[in-house]
Order: sequence, then C-alpha cells, then structure tokens
Amino acid sequence: MRTPNRLVFINCPFDSDYKPLLEAIVFAVYACDFTPKCALEVIDSGYNRLTKILDLIDLCDFSLHDISRTELNSHGLPRFNMPFELGLALGRKSSKRQGGSTRLLVVDREPHRYLEFLSDLRGCDPLAHGDDPSTAITKVRDWLSSSQKDRPLNGPKHLLEWFSRFIKDLPGICEECGLDRHNLSFSDLVFSVRYWLELNVPSA
Repeated sequence: MRTPNRLVFINCPFDSDYKPLLEAIVFAVYACDFTPKCALEVIDSGYNRLTKILDLIDLCDFSLHDISRTELNSHGLPRFNMPFELGLALGRKSSKRQGGSTRLLVVDREPHRYLEFLSDLRGCDPLAHGDDPSTAITKVRDWLSSSQKDRPLNGPKHLLEWFSRFIKDLPGICEECGLDRHNLSFSDLVFSVRYWLELNVPSA
C-alpha cells in the first residue's frame, strides 16, 4: 500500500461570514505540514468546474467537508454545493476503479444536526466545530494527527497560539504584499499562512 500524500481537499463555504473558519482550517492544515487544496485556486475559464472538483478530489488523499451552512437563501433555497461535493468524495472513495480520497473528515456546526437534512450520513458522525475557529483548528489537527504513525504533529496549544499571532499579523502581511485583507483569494490566504509560518515557525 502506497504512503498517502499530504494534500487536503477543502470543501466549505467561501462567504464572508465563514471567513474566520476558513482561515482557521487553512492555517491548521498548513501548520500540520499538509497542503490545502480547493477548487477556487484554479482559475481557468475553459475548465469545467465539476471536472476540476473531481480532479482535486482524486488528487488529494485527504478531504475535509464542512456541511454547516445549509440555511435557506433569500429565494428560500438551501445551499447544496457542500453536500454535493461530499457525495462526490464519498463516491470516489468507495470506487476501486477511481480511487479518490483515502481519509475523509466531515464537520458540522452542532453534533447530530446533520440527521435533519442528510440522514444518509448516519454512522459517519461528523465532528462539531460550533462555528468556533479554535475548535475547528483542534478538530482538524486531531484528524490529521490520527493518520501520522511515525511523525507526531505539534499539539493544539501550539497551533492555537500561532493562529492567534497569525491573525494579528495578517493585516501587515497583506499590506507588505499588496493584498486586500478583506478580499483574500484562497491562493493568497494559503500564501499568507505559508509566509507567516516560514518566518515564525521554521520547523513547520
């Protein structure tokens, strides 16, 4: 059996309300020496979005799916993108022909809330982050740590301390690099996390 790669596909909302959680998740993934990947990082008007998502799911041996945002929009419709991409990942994972993600984490806002809108996940037991970035960091770190047999990861206490410092330093990083703190692309967020870690945590 081959050693899993260290690529993590992230399937989550990208609106402004979710931004603190996205920043926490990306930071946790990178601080654990994994590489976050997302469909938003590929900018190609000629590349079919569904194909892009499937390619990333197949590329990454880890995938993280946040199904906490299912509220109705102004037209009375729910947001199906996250459950849809979770279904794609589960399908690829179970397909021997296609392969797909070998390790999968599902997170939600509250324990067992998913049973009200996605009962087929019964038994999967998504983890709850409570809309709290610190909790999300701990959950992601523990999930990634469970796959490391010979390579222990830094503990949650260190990651939480680093993340707090990173958030304080992020406006300065954006100013130095000419980025908009309030409108960071996924790629720019990953760059900022990597930049900060390289300066402040050389061994990360």
